Amino acid sequence: MTRIRPVLFTCLAAVFIFAGCAGKSAEVFVPSDLNGSIRTGHLVQKADHFLVILDCSGSMAEMVDGEKKFVLAREAVRKMIAGIPEAEMNFEAGLRVFGLTMNPFVESTTALVDMEPLDKAAYDKALDKVTFATGKSNLALAIAQSSDDLDKTTGEISLIIVTDGKETDGEAARALEVVKNTYRDRLCVYTIQVGHDPAGEKLLERLSRKGQCGYSENLDNVNSPKAMACFIARSLLKKGPDQDEDGAPDRIDLCPNTPAGASVDDSGCWQLTGLEFKTNKADIAKKYYPIMDKAICVLKKYPDLKVLIGGHTDSRGPDKFNQELSQDRAQAVMDYMVKKGVAPERLSVRGFGAAKPIAANDSKEGRAQNRRVTLTPIAAE
Repeated sequence: MTRIRPVLFTCLAAVFIFAGCAGKSAEVFVPSDLNGSIRTGHLVQKADHFLVILDCSGSMAEMVDGEKKFVLAREAVRKMIAGIPEAEMNFEAGLRVFGLTMNPFVESTTALVDMEPLDKAAYDKALDKVTFATGKSNLALAIAQSSDDLDKTTGEISLIIVTDGKETDGEAARALEVVKNTYRDRLCVYTIQVGHDPAGEKLLERLSRKGQCGYSENLDNVNSPKAMACFIARSLLKKGPDQDEDGAPDRIDLCPNTPAGASVDDSGCWQLTGLEFKTNKADIAKKYYPIMDKAICVLKKYPDLKVLIGGHTDSRGPDKFNQELSQDRAQAVMDYMVKKGVAPERLSVRGFGAAKPIAANDSKEGRAQNRRVTLTPIAAE
């Protein structure tokens, strides 16, 4: 890989069953698994606290794509909670709704989950209480009340608003300004619009801009497992520390301080990615010259840099033969670089044979990964 590597998502083995409307079959949702990216350090926790404001007002009883909007909103929050990684996470979470009152003319907001350490089962049970939508669409009231919900927080906050964007009093933006002024840089605002009301879309975009560090999205774009994982990663997590910015986070970087522009493997070690040799040969085919030319560009960019060129093989064959073959391959790379103008005193070679595998040798793919040439910066004396 070179530079920043995209986060890879895979599905969890567990299947989560979510309740729909009465009379409809349950929807099966398998959240993408972010735990692997947490364990490798590609992602780390960003928000210490998150509060979801869920719209259960009268407008959310309207139908969208054959379903009531409040059901779509509720299940989106349920999916988000299911998809939040548990490895090394320590979130404090809350849930506030507005609407959800038997009187359609009343403005109402209620905390269904007070700010407390995230308990997924308890949060899921609280969402079960969202069984209808009625009452005035007073988003401003819920936003204003969120300030009290958050008053004991001390860390970074993600405020997540799930709504159609329809409001009755036009005061949501002003209410958010007050909350933002209270929590300042600690607060980021993320909005998910249910439906496609143009005025609602503009309002939610405005709210996320006022948060200064969040963004606005439509439910259609976060409903799949992978898309929801991306939303979670952007709203609650952040890229893990990577001091040399080679795409391998510090936690798994076996070769820190790789020079900028170097092509590295998953462990952050500089290697001539893509360079292959014929079986038992050390000759370099012309088609691989551009790979070495790229490394030469890095060396010319850092004229004081010295490197050890390391040759590696897979485990097939006698150890002595593999050591000699790996030495010859490393020497072939050095010869090419010297021919291209790199001073020979900046380069040294060593054959490691099969002693330093980076993958299992029991598969064709693994053996191919182990047949490689690495470049290791040598510290200045």
